[in-house]
Amino acid sequence: MGSYPAWDRIARAICLWLGVGDPCGGRDDVRSEADPERDLLRQFLTVAGDHMGIGREDTWTVGEIITKSAVAAPLRDVLIAMQPYRQGEQLDSKAIGYKLRGWKQRPLSLRDAHGGAVWDRRLVRCEEKRQGANTWRIEEREVRHA
Repeated sequence: MGSYPAWDRIARAICLWLGVGDPCGGRDDVRSEADPERDLLRQFLTVAGDHMGIGREDTWTVGEIITKSAVAAPLRDVLIAMQPYRQGEQLDSKAIGYKLRGWKQRPLSLRDAHGGAVWDRRLVRCEEKRQGANTWRIEEREVRHA
């Protein structure tokens, strides 16, 4: 045996064979539940994708997403959560832009409501600027279909 990975494979195989379950099976759940930043990114990519669109043609600025949030309560709630040091309901475009820059290019897997298909979504800062402001979009690709 001699190494932890070899021992891990054997111990895991025994647990599965006995029907006890996969001792590593809950790692992804624990990882996602233990990371509030990842949960906030998941909420943002889901809600912003629903309200602002997904793909190359659906670009927006921070100002545009703030404007859209005035008529989309779920989007507003996520934007408020993205600025933890601000008090009240006032949205701060600089704080939101700072958060978006920290999230750019960070892929996140999302599962559909039925537990079937899995997609990777990520936030992308576009090359173009609109009235001097950065433009953003959400990209998505299907990883697998269960």
